[in-house]
Amino acid sequence: MYQQSLQKLADIKHGDQVTIWTCENATEQIGLRIICNLLKEKQVEINVVNTYNAMRDYTERKELRNEIRHTGECNAEQLAHFHEFSIFQISDGLTRTLEQEGEKLLQSTSIVRSWKQGEIIDELETRDDSFIMECVRKLHSERKNIEFLNATRVIGEVVGLSEQVVSDAWIEYRVRSLIHLGQLSYEGDLQSMRMYKIKDIK
Repeated sequence: MYQQSLQKLADIKHGDQVTIWTCENATEQIGLRIICNLLKEKQVEINVVNTYNAMRDYTERKELRNEIRHTGECNAEQLAHFHEFSIFQISDGLTRTLEQEGEKLLQSTSIVRSWKQGEIIDELETRDDSFIMECVRKLHSERKNIEFLNATRVIGEVVGLSEQVVSDAWIEYRVRSLIHLGQLSYEGDLQSMRMYKIKDIK
């Protein structure tokens, strides 16, 4: 899939119009910048749809406001509306800035990045650990008669409530790290997140 995506970028021709979808999170903002960098040798018109801003405008006059964390939270009807009414061509100056930021990201060795106040911030690998432990303790307090919690339940809680957009695979990696660091204990088989349970050692 990664190779196919790169090939699609390579197939873009001079004079083409390109639409990049993004949102107010590190993953999609990084994608915007890296794509701009990969297209820097091509003379193309770059349009952007920021689904966070589009959703805010879309629900402005509705009774129920909906703030999204990532584009995947939009339905097909909303995406079609955004493509028609919330698409903007970005200036050459902004394109150059995004290209340069994309180059820096490609050269960076950081593996954890957050989106804070409109900027991509490098973070420590342990960024999510305290929130994972907070969720474990919260679930323990809600289920006082249950000693071990299903790992999938904890991971789902963290993914659903995290301020940053995170994947279940990443959070499980950090759960396993907390087990190895002695902050969590487990029972079951660590081969799959569905096969083990965890608890706070304290």
